[in-house]
Amino acid sequence: MKRTKSIILLATALFMLFCQFRVASTAIAGSDAIATVLAQPPAADVGKKTQCAYCKMHLTVKADTPGASYKGKNYYFCDDFERDSFIKEPDKYVSKMSAAHPASSPMAPM
Repeated sequence: MKRTKSIILLATALFMLFCQFRVASTAIAGSDAIATVLAQPPAADVGKKTQCAYCKMHLTVKADTPGASYKGKNYYFCDDFERDSFIKEPDKYVSKMSAAHPASSPMAPM
């Protein structure tokens, strides 16, 4: 019984260590090539109208709107799931936005 608990505890610790390593290795702090979560939108963006970078739904940026920064631009989302999907593959969504609106930026007023 003690051995089983020890094995489970060790397996859990290894899994948690692996997860931390995986997250740390996927992003380099300060790199423009990596999408990062915005803790909260900058005050200048609050109140602006934009489109969700994931689903293209129109939204107004609020203090708690999920956001991400990528290549010097801020992108906003309807929910955390969409933001997290964007962070995993930002170029996939940025290229779709560029193709749909070549002359517009993600924060262009609507």
